[in-house]
Amino acid sequence: MVVFDACSRIQGRLRCLSDCAESLINGLPFPECICYVPGEIEFKPKKPFTLFIYAKPEISSQKTEILCTSKHRIFLFGFNDNSITGGRWVRIKTLFDSGALVKFDSTLEWILFSENDLIKTNVSDSETADSWRLVVDYTYILNPLAKNGINVLPVDETAVEQLHSIPTSWSLSHDQALVNFLHKEVWKWTAKDFVDSVENSENCGDASRLLEDHDSFAWYAYSEVSDLTLTMKDGTVLRSLTICFTDEQNLDNPPPIPSMVSLYGGMKGLEEMLLSYKLNSSDLVNGSLRMILEESKYVPSLKLEFKGYGICISDLQFEGTINGLEEHEYFSSLNAAVKAQESENSIASFELDFIQSRTVLLHRTAELLDSVLAYIVPFWEFSPGSFGCMKVLQNLMPISKMRKNLIKDVLQKTVSHKDGETPFLYIKRNFLSTIKSHKDTVFSQIYDGVMREEARRGKNNSDFRFAQNVTQWWKCAFIGEGIIDHGGGFRDTLSDISEELCPSEADSQLLLPFFIPCANQQNGIASNYRDAYIPNPSCMEFQKYEWIGKLMGACIRSNERLSMTLSPFFWKMLAESEPTWLDYMSVDETEVKTLIEMEKMDEAAYTAYFGEMRTWTVVLSDGTSLLLKPNGDNQTVSYGDRLEYIWLVKERRMTESMRQVAAIRKGLLQVIPKVLLWLFTPFELEMKVCSTPEILFEDLKKHVIINDLSFKESQTVKYFWNVLEDFSSTDRSHFLRFATGRRRLPTDVYVSERSETDVLPTSSTCGHEFYLPKYTSLKRADELIRLAIYTCKLIDTDTEVLQ
Repeated sequence: MVVFDACSRIQGRLRCLSDCAESLINGLPFPECICYVPGEIEFKPKKPFTLFIYAKPEISSQKTEILCTSKHRIFLFGFNDNSITGGRWVRIKTLFDSGALVKFDSTLEWILFSENDLIKTNVSDSETADSWRLVVDYTYILNPLAKNGINVLPVDETAVEQLHSIPTSWSLSHDQALVNFLHKEVWKWTAKDFVDSVENSENCGDASRLLEDHDSFAWYAYSEVSDLTLTMKDGTVLRSLTICFTDEQNLDNPPPIPSMVSLYGGMKGLEEMLLSYKLNSSDLVNGSLRMILEESKYVPSLKLEFKGYGICISDLQFEGTINGLEEHEYFSSLNAAVKAQESENSIASFELDFIQSRTVLLHRTAELLDSVLAYIVPFWEFSPGSFGCMKVLQNLMPISKMRKNLIKDVLQKTVSHKDGETPFLYIKRNFLSTIKSHKDTVFSQIYDGVMREEARRGKNNSDFRFAQNVTQWWKCAFIGEGIIDHGGGFRDTLSDISEELCPSEADSQLLLPFFIPCANQQNGIASNYRDAYIPNPSCMEFQKYEWIGKLMGACIRSNERLSMTLSPFFWKMLAESEPTWLDYMSVDETEVKTLIEMEKMDEAAYTAYFGEMRTWTVVLSDGTSLLLKPNGDNQTVSYGDRLEYIWLVKERRMTESMRQVAAIRKGLLQVIPKVLLWLFTPFELEMKVCSTPEILFEDLKKHVIINDLSFKESQTVKYFWNVLEDFSSTDRSHFLRFATGRRRLPTDVYVSERSETDVLPTSSTCGHEFYLPKYTSLKRADELIRLAIYTCKLIDTDTEVLQ
């Protein structure tokens, strides 16, 4: 196999990425080496096997079968991803048996390639570069001695030309739209895409939740030898398996790692050993072990065996193929392309073949970026000269496969909060009276209390650089409520703060001046962002905006969320992601559409529609009117000046909250390193801070845990599920608040049985526990659960204060 030294390879890939960045910025073809596709490659069987040749790259399509022996030679092409690994669909050109051509139906041209069956005959691994990765390294490495004796396999000219060509109308904005589409819409493979079911040995927790997308779950094994058996889905071919031996909820006291891990594969009950590792902590990367299979093939059952007491597994990650397709190739469906029409830069207007080719190139560039990510991410903003252009590669972050681990690593290495520094605060909540001043709000009480604690300790800044397992940023005593705060009271204050900053109900009183409803909410525009808020352009309390930014940073470091609905435009500004005027539709859809139409109008239409209605003024989201020119309120905008007017309005509206956002960002970056703003997409940043306000029943059901099996099958629990299913998203949010103190997912709820009948349910928010009484009918269950979650807001059962 061709191997270049690590330093030369990294330098070469940085040079290649710099050229790729220039191509993205200027809408030019990518470097030819990254478009490389090998031409015809000759293979021979490793051992006798049956070769299936298909009409289409689908297992269910028409096929024929040929028994191949050591005398056969098979010529293949079409390795478009250029990684010759198991489970790849490739084309067969010719087949020879002892030198004689073997004839078969010409409509059959596809095989499901596997290294388990075939080995190359016309290339020497030590001398020939036959993948795009090696060709990139060969092209960009400057040391000529490193290239001695290495040949590049001839290319598939048709395939290379298809990858290298680019329409003149394609631009960076289209690449951004395609990447975002791939990130949001294309099938994202998880453990449950590879695995049908998982079983575990005795003396262990239930491992089935390892197949769910769950940040906080960890499986523990409490015996010297334990195992997991994975039933794999048909058509899956595994290349590697990564096991994460960490518990995100217990980082201060990490669980032991196993002394040995063994992987078996085959028919269930008849698995044979594939890999075995003796482990110590130095063998793990960020607490994870990656097991790479020597031969990629389908096995119906995998068995993992662990030696060591008390081990923990929080995640299983798979790499491979499903039904012969790589992950990004699912984009080839027409249905996916039609969905892309919803993008602001319609990528669906281009030929599907080009979209597929561009997808391959973007994934290749993202893979190169992943290989050097740790070397460049902190520095590209400050890089001089042409290397500074690499900041454009930030647009590929959504499809990066390395950034998730890098984010986790950065957060773990920048923890600075010390135990014993949690402030204790006395809070008076005003459920039964109208708040007359914003000083009476929970937000102001907590802010003032934290500031007093800092002054008492001689500290200037709140230190919110928590480890992820820190469950409270402050502890509370609610005056007049019988609470002992073990986390539930703290979470309740976060929900109070969120509701005070951005009320979830349109008719609620706006208690604090920091955020205002977007124009869409004020004007009743029925858009996806009708209920969103933005920072108030008139509010100059920048120190408190900074503190809000610190709270956001603390959310990113923990499992807490601020239940606020902020405009996507705000998140793009916060992430310094260069929002566009079309992004501003999430703030003021009417104004955006009006200016777009104004720009297109001819003079007659402009005069008829606007006449003298428009003057050189602009009204901001807070109702403030600004002059765009001196004495502009007395001057109408003529047709000839409309483009200047449009530009000035866009500039004023898009920067109206710039100082407030900058203050929030300043606070945020005191808690998280700036590198994370480059690694998160704006949408991911929003999800980490606020999560989504929409709570679907199926999503909530995944987080409701009932451990008592007999109770789980009872009629009362069936009523309970029916009630939650009939609830609106707002109702489910109130249920979460009642049970956990949080208003949004993700958070678990542990449901236990109460012996009483037809009474109100109770909860313990500190333990996320919901105590469900017996109910005689669905109607009674709905009435009493609904009554509890909407009217019982005091936390008064921890002590006998109110008695």
